[in-house]
Amino acid sequence: MRDYLKFSILLFASVVAALNPLCAQSIPIAMPMPSGMNVGAAYDLLWDKNRKKRKQQAAQKQAASPARLATLTFVASPQRRVTNMANMSQRFIAANPSQAALIRSRVTPALIQPFDQAMAREGMSSKNIADVFSTYLTIAWQVSRGIDETIPPSTMRHAARQIADWMQYSPNIMAMGDAQKQSFSEELLVHAIMLASHVGTAQQDPSALAVVKSNALNGARALGVDLNTLTLTPTGFVSKR
Repeated sequence: MRDYLKFSILLFASVVAALNPLCAQSIPIAMPMPSGMNVGAAYDLLWDKNRKKRKQQAAQKQAASPARLATLTFVASPQRRVTNMANMSQRFIAANPSQAALIRSRVTPALIQPFDQAMAREGMSSKNIADVFSTYLTIAWQVSRGIDETIPPSTMRHAARQIADWMQYSPNIMAMGDAQKQSFSEELLVHAIMLASHVGTAQQDPSALAVVKSNALNGARALGVDLNTLTLTPTGFVSKR
């Protein structure tokens, strides 16, 4: 895989190596859309036309922020991870029946174990829904544009803080329990891994790259985020609307 993204290389080196046989046999693999909840309402808190007013309202609630931000972290269950990965494996198999054996052997709890320590080294957590969602969005944004350049971890952290700022004012997200947060986060990690691994192998195949880009756009859109309206800057995402 090429030096596609500094932070993704840090996080994905071992998991991408595990996925390379899968990518090589099916480029690009058909990707089911992320499930879980639509976070468009929370997305609008930051990027809608009234974002300045929303920001002022959020500032007035700042006293409650530490406790609300804490709810974005969840207690992970090893058994729940086993169940989550089995469910995701079945969804990928349904979309790629000819690759069933290979998918079943790759999409396991071991696939995302490297995230636990790798994200911690960068001041982030695979057990924080905002950190995971921002990582997914950043990877998806890069892939959707076929960009082949490095992004420093500081940009990822800025994006994570930005996502956390609006997630804390989403009633739906605040109402999620540990099981929902873990399932949602682990699915996003698997999709981020798939996108990062496939874009590297598809660089020399325009038709394959076009499908990978489409996967990135459609996956984010299924979660209520239109990547075409965003630009990634050193301090996070900026709306082009």
